[in-house]
Amino acid sequence: SLDPVIMTTPHVLHVAGMQSCGFYKRITSCLSSLSILFPNRVKVIEHDFGDRTKFREWLVDGGFRNHFNDSLGKEHVACPVVWFGKNALANSTDTTTNRGTPDPADIERYLGGHDATLEWCREFMTPASATKKGPWNRVEANMVNDGHIADHSYDYDLVVIGGGSGGMAAAKEAAGLGARVALCDFVKPSPHGTTWGLGGTCVNVGCIPKKLFHIGASLRELIHVDSNFYGIATGGAGVDEMGQLPSPTTQVHWDVVKGNIQNYIRGLNFKYRVRLREKSVQYLNKLATFKDPHTVEVMDKKGTTSTITSSRFLIAVGGRPAPIDCEGGELAISSDDVFFLD
Repeated sequence: SLDPVIMTTPHVLHVAGMQSCGFYKRITSCLSSLSILFPNRVKVIEHDFGDRTKFREWLVDGGFRNHFNDSLGKEHVACPVVWFGKNALANSTDTTTNRGTPDPADIERYLGGHDATLEWCREFMTPASATKKGPWNRVEANMVNDGHIADHSYDYDLVVIGGGSGGMAAAKEAAGLGARVALCDFVKPSPHGTTWGLGGTCVNVGCIPKKLFHIGASLRELIHVDSNFYGIATGGAGVDEMGQLPSPTTQVHWDVVKGNIQNYIRGLNFKYRVRLREKSVQYLNKLATFKDPHTVEVMDKKGTTSTITSSRFLIAVGGRPAPIDCEGGELAISSDDVFFLD
């Protein structure tokens, strides 16, 4: 497990170079990923100079590198060049065309080029003890020994609780690395009694059905608004005296579209189960409840219970909407139910 140390200010890293340089793109991509994972600990400010000539004119001929205290920084000529800044409120992107050149007064410390920055990223992601400092002399994290040993007596190396996109991905990845893995996924009925299959919110009651229903609604609107313009008629409609077609008449059969979309999603649920089996992940359509640090009780939809043990657990259960606690709240529904309305 990871015991993070809260930092008051983030690392502010400036990266200067040009998009045509592969090393610049790699470093900005790597640092940007860190800033997404640790938004309160890493901030990246990019300075894209467009081409090599402008970059060298700024760094070498313009003398920006002379402001670095490090002797290596004063000799730096390659793309990219990376340094720590003082101002955590600076803009995340910068170009020579719309924001001017980097401010030398904001330099805190020279870091280096491509290789030095990658090494800093590796060190940043390496847990440190309470006495060992991470990059930039700050304690980054402290790994706590959770007692896991390869030769244990538990049923599984890892049990993942939650079968959404994150839980399934973690289970398959761990199994691919040789771990014995089980995944527990169980959907409690909503206040209106709605349930669904494996895959989590996005697949069952989120992104996928929302987009499919939206496509259907947009298609009907396009038929009404634009089909006659393109000479498309329905039901034998003819051209009027102005040489135009009337807007077509359509009818929506809600039960048909709802059934088709639900069947499509059931197909996805089945594919997810197949992929877990292909990765040797034991899928349990059961509700897991902790009994002790290495034991969970699992209950199926019939109420039958059993226990399984594991050296480690990953909780990836996501969240559910909270019912409205007010007058008339019993009349409200959430996205858990809206796609199942009659």
